[in-house]
Amino acid sequence: PGDGAAVDAGGGRRWAFALGARLEQQAGSLRDATAAALGEPASATLRLDDSALVTQIGGASVQAFAHRYWWGPSWQSSLVLGNNVPPWVGIGVQRSRVVPSRSPLLSWLGAWNAEFFVAKAQDPLVVERGQPHGYAYAGGRLTIKPHPLVEMGLTRTFQIGGADRPGGWRTYAKALLAIDTNPPDQDGVPSDVSNQLAGVDLRVGCGRLARCAFYTQLIGEDQARLLPTKILSLVGAETWSADGGSRWFVEHVRTLCHSLFGERAEPGCAYRNQVYTQGYTNATRWIGSSFGPDSRITTLGWYSAASERRVRLHYGAVGLSLGAY
Repeated sequence: PGDGAAVDAGGGRRWAFALGARLEQQAGSLRDATAAALGEPASATLRLDDSALVTQIGGASVQAFAHRYWWGPSWQSSLVLGNNVPPWVGIGVQRSRVVPSRSPLLSWLGAWNAEFFVAKAQDPLVVERGQPHGYAYAGGRLTIKPHPLVEMGLTRTFQIGGADRPGGWRTYAKALLAIDTNPPDQDGVPSDVSNQLAGVDLRVGCGRLARCAFYTQLIGEDQARLLPTKILSLVGAETWSADGGSRWFVEHVRTLCHSLFGERAEPGCAYRNQVYTQGYTNATRWIGSSFGPDSRITTLGWYSAASERRVRLHYGAVGLSLGAY
């Protein structure tokens, strides 16, 4: 909800910028619910939206930005970083061109891209007073296309820092090396420097057989032996019209922590953390799937690019509605 305006401009040979602003009603705030009950007006926030300042250095684009991300091959949910939240305001670096490497050692990757960013969260205190307010959010992603029909992505994200939490380069280094993560008891919580998600996604096309593709995303809520564990999963299939104007898809998302093959489900695990007690959220909205944790949802969808229409039918169960979320 809200109103916005934006201006795009070309810039020079090595730089470009876009400027946007949005006046937005605070979505889902408990304080606004209280104000409504008292007959008082709801608060609004002025946000930069789809703004960026970008320069090219070598083969990389260095940018300051305020925009949303969508990491994954899916159409309804991204398990790790979706556009359900307000724009992230931060800095980042990304490969300028998604093309194969000239190096013989890396040419098998096909067209590849890599990006990394650090942003500041907009996390009003809503549910828990112990939430480390003002945490930083960082994400890195590598995508490769080793075959014309195969695309793969590797993703890792962090919630780190915040009020009364350790910060600085040493903290980031410990997070990158997965040191002191996933404490087995409350005694280890003070030394846990971050909340992390990591995983892989894959999209495989049908080629000349049919206009179709299959995709999946597997994201680990925790890590064991430096590999993601306690998996959140998503599977889907899509097809499209000959002119590409219409697209149909079916997608199933399971945001309930489970083992790699689906057994041993663990409620109360996904998108939650002992340190960041408001969960994997920004501005009280889930950063990953908008269905939130402990959900099992199947979606049938149709998009029309020409008419900008979409129809989606959801079936399943949302596992958790907590406070303002």
